[in-house]
Amino acid sequence: MANEALVTAVAIYLLVSDFNKLLREWWVWVGVAAGIVLIIAALLGCSATHKQNRFVLTAFLFLAGVVFTLLCITAIASTLYLSRVKAINELNSPQLNALTGRNQSTYRFLRQAYGEIYDTAECSGGIASFLSGKPSFTEIECKESKAIAKTLNGWLNADDSSAITAVSFSICVVQAGLDDEFKGGIPAANAWCGSNTTVIKLVDRWSLGILIALWIITAFVLIVGIANCVLVSGNKKKGKVIAVEKPQGVVYGQPVHGGVQVVRV
Repeated sequence: MANEALVTAVAIYLLVSDFNKLLREWWVWVGVAAGIVLIIAALLGCSATHKQNRFVLTAFLFLAGVVFTLLCITAIASTLYLSRVKAINELNSPQLNALTGRNQSTYRFLRQAYGEIYDTAECSGGIASFLSGKPSFTEIECKESKAIAKTLNGWLNADDSSAITAVSFSICVVQAGLDDEFKGGIPAANAWCGSNTTVIKLVDRWSLGILIALWIITAFVLIVGIANCVLVSGNKKKGKVIAVEKPQGVVYGQPVHGGVQVVRV
């Protein structure tokens, strides 16, 4: 029961987090749904095991199968997503400007998520200027949340290996401005281009942690489902009634004094 409650609690925490946009939201909803169903299934399983009720055990097996299927789909999709995040995580700032295909789609998703966080919190600042080839940024301020502002400022120019240059930075800002789904305007674009490699590294770590947890929970549900199958199968064998044919009566004669006695068995 503790595992199921933990899954639900972590999923809800991610759902209400200020930075939940950086993760695929449907993962989190699957986590919430799976956690709730697992709690119900655990209660059914405990009751069925205690009472040896085959119907409830079967219902538990069905719920476990549904959760296992959902978790498998989510874990596989998460693995594919994580592989693309890891691919772009190995790139520096200038290289991120030249992405194509699915890696570009993943990068655009993260960029749009950052812009939405910046815009929703009504942030301003993060404008870059280059002195001697090194960028410096104005402080980000957010009307809705000082905590978000503190986090965004911590991300600014925090990656020493980003290899950012004035030219690559300008291209990054232009690309963000051309993205119709990017919110926050030029200030958000400046802030993103000064933070992109740091944000990608963080998302890579978060996604890896979530992915490991998903596969562990999926394996746990599979093991529980197999154990439940064995238990249901055992109950079926115990419940079988073996019909024994009653032997037909046998008649035989036994000699006695004064005649023959007939005995029926």
